[in-house]
Amino acid sequence: MDAHAAGCDICGGRILFAAFSIAFDLGELPQEILGRSGRGGHGRPSLCTGYIDMHIATKRVYDPIGDDGVRILVDRLWPRGVSKDNLQGLWIKEAAPSTELRMWYDHQPEKWLEFKRRYFAELDERPEFVKKIVKLVQNGKVTFLYASKNNESNHALALIEYLKNVLNKQVSELSEE
Repeated sequence: MDAHAAGCDICGGRILFAAFSIAFDLGELPQEILGRSGRGGHGRPSLCTGYIDMHIATKRVYDPIGDDGVRILVDRLWPRGVSKDNLQGLWIKEAAPSTELRMWYDHQPEKWLEFKRRYFAELDERPEFVKKIVKLVQNGKVTFLYASKNNESNHALALIEYLKNVLNKQVSELSEE
């Protein structure tokens, strides 16, 4: 938990979990989280964006299993050399970019921003799978697994960014009401 979340006397570090519930289930922010001004007691918008990183991690599917929480393979294709028993987690292939997008991107760094834009548009068309992931995150730590050798620009990282964007947008919209 980040320093803010641990020390927040209003949200008690529950901002992320409240925001996920709010964004997808409740439709409004509880007053004790929003505060009178539409902001939490920490003076920032109600969603602490640094907090999500503490509960959603990424790692290669080939890395040793550790304190990963719920392990979710977010690749469309099953990784070579990994048995389904050794995954020790879930496979949500619908959270992965389409085959067409994955092949277009081909791990070319100069295409990263456009890849994310297109991937986010695909995720917008699959809200049921986004909600499925959100529910898992609500229950504790989650680790997105991927096979790519690229640890700096892969779809698992883009998926975390997408979730942050969705939550920030919904919390912002609700805060302005």
